Amino acid sequence: MQIPIQITFRGIGQSNAIESAIRQRATRLERFAHRITRFHVIVDMPHHHRRKGNHYAVRVEVTAPTGEVFVTRDASLDDSHKDFQSVLRDAFDATLRNLESKSQRREGDAKTHAHSPHARVVRMFVNDGYGFLATSAGDEVYFHRNSVLEVPFSQLSVGSKVRFTLAPEDGDQGPRAASVYLLEA
Repeated sequence: MQIPIQITFRGIGQSNAIESAIRQRATRLERFAHRITRFHVIVDMPHHHRRKGNHYAVRVEVTAPTGEVFVTRDASLDDSHKDFQSVLRDAFDATLRNLESKSQRREGDAKTHAHSPHARVVRMFVNDGYGFLATSAGDEVYFHRNSVLEVPFSQLSVGSKVRFTLAPEDGDQGPRAASVYLLEA
Protein backbone atom coordinates (compact mmCIF):
# COMPACT_ATOMS: atom_id res chain seq x y z
CA MET A 1 0.00 0.00 0.00
CA GLN A 2 1.37 3.42 -0.91
CA ILE A 3 0.01 5.17 2.17
CA PRO A 4 1.80 4.21 5.37
CA ILE A 5 -0.53 2.61 7.86
CA GLN A 6 -0.43 4.00 11.37
CA ILE A 7 -1.10 1.26 13.95
CA THR A 8 -1.79 2.11 17.59
CA PHE A 9 -2.05 -0.41 20.42
CA ARG A 10 -4.09 0.37 23.55
CA GLY A 11 -4.36 -1.94 26.54
CA ILE A 12 -2.19 -4.46 24.73
CA GLY A 13 1.50 -4.59 23.89
CA GLN A 14 2.78 -4.08 20.36
CA SER A 15 2.68 -7.31 18.37
CA ASN A 16 4.40 -8.06 15.07
CA ALA A 17 1.83 -10.79 14.35
CA ILE A 18 -1.06 -8.34 14.77
CA GLU A 19 0.70 -5.71 12.65
CA SER A 20 1.27 -8.31 9.93
CA ALA A 21 -2.41 -9.35 9.99
CA ILE A 22 -3.48 -5.70 9.71
CA ARG A 23 -1.14 -5.03 6.77
CA GLN A 24 -2.39 -8.20 5.04
CA ARG A 25 -6.01 -7.08 5.42
CA ALA A 26 -5.09 -3.58 4.22
CA THR A 27 -3.90 -4.97 0.88
CA ARG A 28 -7.58 -5.56 0.00
CA LEU A 29 -8.00 -1.78 0.04
CA GLU A 30 -5.20 -1.16 -2.46
CA ARG A 31 -7.56 -0.17 -5.26
CA PHE A 32 -8.35 2.91 -3.14
CA ALA A 33 -4.68 3.56 -2.25
CA HIS A 34 -4.27 6.44 -4.68
CA ARG A 35 -7.14 8.19 -2.91
CA ILE A 36 -6.37 7.37 0.72
CA THR A 37 -4.62 10.22 2.51
CA ARG A 38 -4.75 8.80 6.03
CA PHE A 39 -5.01 5.21 7.30
CA HIS A 40 -5.04 4.58 11.04
CA VAL A 41 -5.84 1.31 12.81
CA ILE A 42 -6.31 1.18 16.59
CA VAL A 43 -6.17 -2.20 18.31
CA ASP A 44 -7.60 -2.12 21.81
CA MET A 45 -8.22 -4.65 24.52
CA PRO A 46 -10.73 -2.70 26.61
CA HIS A 47 -11.87 -5.69 28.67
CA HIS A 48 -9.68 -8.26 30.37
CA HIS A 49 -11.70 -11.26 31.56
CA ARG A 50 -10.20 -14.20 33.39
CA ARG A 51 -13.07 -16.59 32.65
CA LYS A 52 -14.43 -15.32 29.35
CA GLY A 53 -11.14 -14.41 27.71
CA ASN A 54 -10.01 -11.10 26.32
CA HIS A 55 -12.20 -9.00 24.06
CA TYR A 56 -10.53 -7.09 21.27
CA ALA A 57 -11.72 -3.92 19.62
CA VAL A 58 -10.46 -2.71 16.25
CA ARG A 59 -11.07 0.80 14.94
CA VAL A 60 -10.20 1.66 11.35
CA GLU A 61 -10.03 5.32 10.35
CA VAL A 62 -9.57 6.18 6.67
CA THR A 63 -9.52 9.62 5.07
CA ALA A 64 -9.99 9.95 1.32
CA PRO A 65 -11.30 12.65 -1.04
CA THR A 66 -14.72 10.95 -0.89
CA GLY A 67 -14.84 11.52 2.88
CA GLU A 68 -13.88 9.89 6.12
CA VAL A 69 -14.69 6.33 7.12
CA PHE A 70 -14.68 5.32 10.78
CA VAL A 71 -15.41 1.70 11.61
CA THR A 72 -15.25 0.11 15.05
CA ARG A 73 -15.74 -3.54 15.78
CA ASP A 74 -15.79 -4.72 19.38
CA ALA A 75 -16.54 -8.37 20.15
CA SER A 76 -17.74 -7.50 23.64
CA LEU A 77 -20.58 -5.31 22.32
CA ASP A 78 -22.54 -8.25 20.99
CA ASP A 79 -21.20 -10.63 23.65
CA SER A 80 -19.92 -13.05 21.07
CA HIS A 81 -16.56 -14.38 22.07
CA LYS A 82 -14.85 -13.69 18.78
CA ASP A 83 -11.14 -14.02 18.44
CA PHE A 84 -8.95 -11.18 17.22
CA GLN A 85 -8.94 -12.39 13.58
CA SER A 86 -12.76 -12.31 13.45
CA VAL A 87 -12.94 -8.79 14.85
CA LEU A 88 -10.21 -7.64 12.44
CA ARG A 89 -11.97 -9.26 9.46
CA ASP A 90 -15.30 -7.66 10.37
CA ALA A 91 -13.70 -4.22 10.76
CA PHE A 92 -11.90 -4.37 7.42
CA ASP A 93 -14.92 -5.81 5.59
CA ALA A 94 -17.04 -2.90 6.85
CA THR A 95 -14.32 -0.43 5.88
CA LEU A 96 -14.17 -1.87 2.36
CA ARG A 97 -17.97 -1.68 1.99
CA ASN A 98 -17.97 1.95 3.15
CA LEU A 99 -15.14 2.94 0.78
CA GLU A 100 -16.85 1.19 -2.15
CA SER A 101 -20.14 2.88 -1.36
CA LYS A 102 -18.57 6.33 -1.13
CA SER A 103 -16.62 5.74 -4.33
CA GLN A 104 -19.72 4.59 -6.23
CA ARG A 105 -21.73 7.59 -5.06
CA ARG A 106 -18.96 9.93 -6.15
CA GLU A 107 -18.75 8.30 -9.57
CA GLY A 108 -22.53 8.18 -9.94
CA ASP A 109 -22.62 4.38 -10.06
CA ALA A 110 -24.48 3.93 -6.80
CA LYS A 111 -27.55 1.79 -6.90
CA THR A 112 -30.73 3.71 -6.56
CA HIS A 113 -33.00 2.32 -3.91
CA ALA A 114 -36.33 3.47 -5.26
CA HIS A 115 -38.14 0.94 -3.13
CA SER A 116 -36.13 1.40 0.06
CA PRO A 117 -38.48 1.71 2.99
CA HIS A 118 -38.84 5.01 4.75
CA ALA A 119 -39.03 5.42 8.50
CA ARG A 120 -38.66 7.87 11.37
CA VAL A 121 -36.09 7.80 14.13
CA VAL A 122 -38.05 7.03 17.31
CA ARG A 123 -35.27 6.45 19.86
CA MET A 124 -31.63 7.54 19.98
CA PHE A 125 -28.89 6.45 22.35
CA VAL A 126 -26.25 8.93 21.23
CA ASN A 127 -23.62 8.02 23.82
CA ASP A 128 -23.91 4.33 22.96
CA GLY A 129 -24.02 4.94 19.19
CA TYR A 130 -27.32 3.37 18.21
CA GLY A 131 -31.02 4.00 17.81
CA PHE A 132 -34.32 2.63 16.55
CA LEU A 133 -36.46 3.43 13.51
CA ALA A 134 -40.23 3.04 13.22
CA THR A 135 -41.54 1.93 9.84
CA SER A 136 -44.91 2.87 8.40
CA ALA A 137 -46.05 -0.67 9.27
CA GLY A 138 -45.24 0.02 12.93
CA ASP A 139 -42.17 -2.23 13.11
CA GLU A 140 -39.04 -1.14 14.97
CA VAL A 141 -35.66 -1.51 13.31
CA TYR A 142 -32.33 -1.22 15.16
CA PHE A 143 -29.52 0.82 13.59
CA HIS A 144 -25.92 1.44 14.61
CA ARG A 145 -23.93 4.63 14.06
CA ASN A 146 -21.78 2.81 11.47
CA SER A 147 -24.85 2.14 9.32
CA VAL A 148 -25.60 5.87 8.93
CA LEU A 149 -24.25 6.97 5.56
CA GLU A 150 -23.67 10.35 3.91
CA VAL A 151 -24.20 12.34 7.13
CA PRO A 152 -22.71 12.07 10.62
CA PHE A 153 -24.65 9.98 13.16
CA SER A 154 -24.92 13.12 15.32
CA GLN A 155 -27.05 14.79 12.63
CA LEU A 156 -29.91 12.36 13.28
CA SER A 157 -32.45 13.07 16.02
CA VAL A 158 -35.78 11.69 17.19
CA GLY A 159 -38.29 12.46 14.45
CA SER A 160 -35.76 12.49 11.58
CA LYS A 161 -37.12 10.96 8.37
CA VAL A 162 -34.81 8.35 6.86
CA ARG A 163 -34.57 5.79 4.08
CA PHE A 164 -32.96 2.47 5.01
CA THR A 165 -32.07 -1.01 3.83
CA LEU A 166 -32.45 -4.06 6.02
CA ALA A 167 -29.49 -6.27 6.85
CA PRO A 168 -29.81 -9.87 5.64
CA GLU A 169 -29.71 -11.23 9.20
CA ASP A 170 -31.47 -9.92 12.27
CA GLY A 171 -29.37 -8.85 15.23
CA ASP A 172 -29.96 -9.48 18.92
CA GLN A 173 -32.38 -6.55 18.87
CA GLY A 174 -34.44 -7.99 15.98
CA PRO A 175 -34.46 -6.46 12.49
CA ARG A 176 -31.47 -4.19 11.87
CA ALA A 177 -30.69 -1.60 9.24
CA ALA A 178 -27.64 -2.16 7.07
CA SER A 179 -27.67 1.42 5.83
CA VAL A 180 -29.56 4.54 6.90
CA TYR A 181 -29.85 7.71 4.79
CA LEU A 182 -31.24 10.96 6.15
CA LEU A 183 -34.01 12.37 3.96
CA GLU A 184 -34.19 16.11 3.53
CA ALA A 185 -37.16 17.72 5.24
